[in-house]
Amino acid sequence: APVVGVPSNAWVETIELPPSINGIAFSPDGKFAYLVRDRVSDGTDGPDLLYIVEIESGQVTAEVSLGEGLPREIVVHPDGSKAYVANQPGLQVIDTATAEVVDVIDVDTYGAYALAISPDGGRVYLTAINYWDDDFLAVVNTETNQLVEKIPVGKVPLDVAVSPDGSKVYAVSMDDRTVTVVDASSNQVVDTIDVDVPGIDREHPAAIAISWGPAVPSYDVVIDTDNLEINGDPQ
Repeated sequence: APVVGVPSNAWVETIELPPSINGIAFSPDGKFAYLVRDRVSDGTDGPDLLYIVEIESGQVTAEVSLGEGLPREIVVHPDGSKAYVANQPGLQVIDTATAEVVDVIDVDTYGAYALAISPDGGRVYLTAINYWDDDFLAVVNTETNQLVEKIPVGKVPLDVAVSPDGSKVYAVSMDDRTVTVVDASSNQVVDTIDVDVPGIDREHPAAIAISWGPAVPSYDVVIDTDNLEINGDPQ
């Protein structure tokens, strides 16, 4: 895994890791990186693993067994105490101090995929891709480690993001080419935005990010979060 210095953008170091790293997240203080390895994709035996890497030394300080599921993305709590991994059948909770899985939250899915965490760390949002069943966005309370709500979204939700103030959650669905907008206080869908924009030659949408300022020109489709309207194609 390459390490790039900020703000210099210079190549600093390469940390050797096995292939099939599906997700990466960083501790709030920037001292540690958390990387999720999927054993199925690289065809090896043994459990899926979470690698904890100390950034300064470039050393793997711990390997956490994630069992034999299909781990995808990872997020870290804003206080750095917990990490959360999307894995069958839902969400694994890792204590970052002890490097142990301390809880598994079953959200009744065999397709746990994308993750986002609220700015205050109180909620984790997980997209569930169920193929033959209805897909949904799971809302998990991080204080109780309980599933709070399952919110219907579009088909094959590949990514999710939370607004900087935590008031809205956005799930982008590949097959439907939609963005589902959820009010975080009520866990209700307040809008569904069609991003299959006429005249724009794009494949299925697969990712979403929230801008803190003006739109970045490399984005495919830009949605104004004030009026939930598409502002065109910056490219």
